[in-house]
Amino acid sequence: MKSKLICGLLIIQFAFVTQAREIEQSSRRPLPKKVQVEEIFIAKPFKVRVIQGTIYYGNAEPLTGATFELHSGDGRSFDTKTDAHGRFKLNDVPSGTYDFRASCRNFNPTLGKVIVSASASTKAVIIVTLMVAN
Repeated sequence: MKSKLICGLLIIQFAFVTQAREIEQSSRRPLPKKVQVEEIFIAKPFKVRVIQGTIYYGNAEPLTGATFELHSGDGRSFDTKTDAHGRFKLNDVPSGTYDFRASCRNFNPTLGKVIVSASASTKAVIIVTLMVAN
């Protein structure tokens, strides 16, 4: 069985809708049908040995040409684009903690942290789902 660290954007989106319904019911005022989200932040960091994964959109459609960027606190930066299957990989990224940004034109970017560590699972990958920008 392949281990994956799965980005919970669908869960986050569900949580936003659930909270919006609860607020609407408690206030008795209708809320707008669409809420523009400019950036999504993933609170729990991914822990991987190698920076690799897949960027999706919609119903798990691979996103070609998306950018995956890493930035360290000491100024190191790495970036790559996804292939035709939405996959990306960055080689030779030193161990450490990095901020990441997954983005693509016409989509809201997703931000988070990734920890590169030799103690991480060899099968751990990063999976991000981007939402279409309004």
